[in-house]
Amino acid sequence: MRTRLLLPLILLFAAPSVGAAQAGSCNLVKSELAAVDQALGIATVKGPLEVQCGGGTTLRADSAVVYINSNEVHLFRNVNYRDPTRTLTSEYATYSSVSGRLYATGNVNFRDATRGTTLRGPELEYYRAIPGRPQAQVIAGQRPHLTAVPKAGSGNREPLEIDADRITTLGENYFSASGRVVVHRSDLDATADEATHDTQQETLNLRGNAQIRAERFDLAGQVIDATLPGGELDRVVARDRAELVSEKLRVDGPEIRLFFDDDYLQRLVTRRGEGAAGERPLLTAAGFRMEADSVEAILPGQRLERVIATGKAVGERFDTATAPGARPPAPARPAAASRPRMARGERPSPTIDVRDRDWVVGDTVIGYFIPADTTGSARGAEPARADAVELDRLVAKGSARTLYRVQEENERRERPGLNYLVGNEIELKLKEGEMDVAQVRGLQRGVYLDPVAPGARPAAPANGATNGQTPAPRTPPPGRP
Repeated sequence: MRTRLLLPLILLFAAPSVGAAQAGSCNLVKSELAAVDQALGIATVKGPLEVQCGGGTTLRADSAVVYINSNEVHLFRNVNYRDPTRTLTSEYATYSSVSGRLYATGNVNFRDATRGTTLRGPELEYYRAIPGRPQAQVIAGQRPHLTAVPKAGSGNREPLEIDADRITTLGENYFSASGRVVVHRSDLDATADEATHDTQQETLNLRGNAQIRAERFDLAGQVIDATLPGGELDRVVARDRAELVSEKLRVDGPEIRLFFDDDYLQRLVTRRGEGAAGERPLLTAAGFRMEADSVEAILPGQRLERVIATGKAVGERFDTATAPGARPPAPARPAAASRPRMARGERPSPTIDVRDRDWVVGDTVIGYFIPADTTGSARGAEPARADAVELDRLVAKGSARTLYRVQEENERRERPGLNYLVGNEIELKLKEGEMDVAQVRGLQRGVYLDPVAPGARPAAPANGATNGQTPAPRTPPPGRP
């Protein structure tokens, strides 16, 4: 009688195809007292009790009550279930064989022995696999903690640690989390309103105020999708007000795509949003700014090598010494990146004028970077970090224009001269952080603007072209070359 009364409980984790065989070999091997009230349909088992089943399944508890008519079992204190694939411990549990539902409370610890994935929390619902429900399902509330172990064969076997208000797992490979989701691993931290993870497909999806903070960069967006083959970061896509901040650069755009190799960021791509009024991506670095319909950054070994901007591209170089972190006031976009990062949505817009910057525009603009001076010898500057870079040259192709500052050799004036060039292709070469040489292919126009002392009356412009040059144009407004 005792064994038969406990059979609904033993069917708890049994697969439908083998449940009968497992149930037939279950025995109550330890208990102190069993009482049955046939009128009420209640059986009470006092213990400690232990049930052993074929296939290596055991169940222990301090006591149990079986409601015979409703096929429901209540287990009290030190509940412990174990089979070859799963274990569960808790202080209290109820199980209904009709619905296949287990509800456990009190220091619940549910573990997948095959992979090592563990779910811990104050309460847990477990629905065993039955016809019409081919995969077991676990639902945990009251802010549980999930340790998700990568699949066998993954290069990085470090698990993801997940906290959320509610966590649901389906089978052995899929989980979803909602409510103040926090994902942690030694090489990254992520937060979002919701998250899903497929350990078989090795994907992680974050939705709603999503952020990933890795060792060398921070990434934010309303949605972030990441693939982690072998447990390593491979491709990450942030969408909807995407932002990337690192020690070298900052990128803002409707969508940012990151490509990794051996956990190092190697390439970054961002494009303009849809529609005529779609937001244009913006990349900023120390003393450098680039905006276009599409921006791509190449970072072999996570060291910035070049930035390629296409589609009405604008590249600017400005003096960080004159205006640290500054950038033109229009359009109002984020300042150059530095840690700690600005608050999400913060948009400072310090004012700098044409005397503080050089700009170049074209159908395509490419910025080339070289390792920065690590000795601090150039212009008495502070020594740079070993992996720091600085802008080496800017190249504009197609409908190219530039306005850059010119200092007379061996003479430092308060106001530099300005050189305005139009051509098919323009290359601006820098030396020690300042403009050095400009090369133009297919020159169409060239104008030099000589500075005048403050308060001096400028000379009247010529009434026509001189030596093939047109009269000096008005200086373009900031941000609109």
